[in-house]
Amino acid sequence: MINSILKILAVFLVFTSTIKSYAQGQAFSFEYFQHLIFLKVKINTSKSLLFLFDTGANVSAIDTKIADSLSLLTLKKDYVEGSAGKIFVPYVEIQSVSTGGYTVNDLIFTKYDLSSSLAPPGQKVDGILGMDFLKHFVVVIDFRNRLMTLSKKVTDRLATVVPFELENGIPRIKAKINNIVSTYFRYDSGSSLFDTKEVYLNTTTSIFKSLMNVDSSMKIVANLKAKGIGGSIDIPVYKINSVLLDKIELRNLYVIVQPERGYFSRSDAVGFFGNNLLDKYRGVTIDFINKEIFLNN
Repeated sequence: MINSILKILAVFLVFTSTIKSYAQGQAFSFEYFQHLIFLKVKINTSKSLLFLFDTGANVSAIDTKIADSLSLLTLKKDYVEGSAGKIFVPYVEIQSVSTGGYTVNDLIFTKYDLSSSLAPPGQKVDGILGMDFLKHFVVVIDFRNRLMTLSKKVTDRLATVVPFELENGIPRIKAKINNIVSTYFRYDSGSSLFDTKEVYLNTTTSIFKSLMNVDSSMKIVANLKAKGIGGSIDIPVYKINSVLLDKIELRNLYVIVQPERGYFSRSDAVGFFGNNLLDKYRGVTIDFINKEIFLNN
């Protein structure tokens, strides 16, 4: 009888331990608009502010008016490079950044006018939460229920694992397009897209030229207009057969060809994908600490 009780107690302890490990980090809601994630963030002692979750930004940003209202100290000025060009901006000192029950201290944000940034209806973007904050966490995203959890370790490894590396602080994954051209794709959660069930990836002009050298029959199926740091750009869209993203094979998708402006004019530029790809999965865990993405179908 005593042995039975001990066995039951042991099972109970294991069970409760598992519950605690999965309960690390409190789930909190986010807004999702045009494949962009918006979070409530506090800067120093501010009220809750609306920030864009942006893995494509190696440095976070804050709107000029918000920064001035918080009397943030300017440390220096320098250029910031985006998809459409460069802008000269101040860098400001941040004592603390808090969201999802976690705080990161002593960061330096860029400061510029975000009033024209895409935001959920009736709202405005107060800032951009970039990799300088996110690199400290494991981020679990439930796109279906619009919930996110921050923690310090992965608790569920029963998923397809996709490793990534950081290039200038931004995640990127090895890829092959149409089984022909090897390249990389960055994960840029700050890239918006219209509502669609199809998967769209972005690539550089040079990579697309390599594809055209093999298959010149590809035709433009659409033209899109995009706005980023430095201005607006027109970009063509083509349909392609497949992309192998490490071990994840994507078929019958679309590729947006970025013109050679801003970041995409650099010889080392690579393409990117956004939440439009990840939100097709039931569960997504991004371990920024150990550089792995876990995908549950």
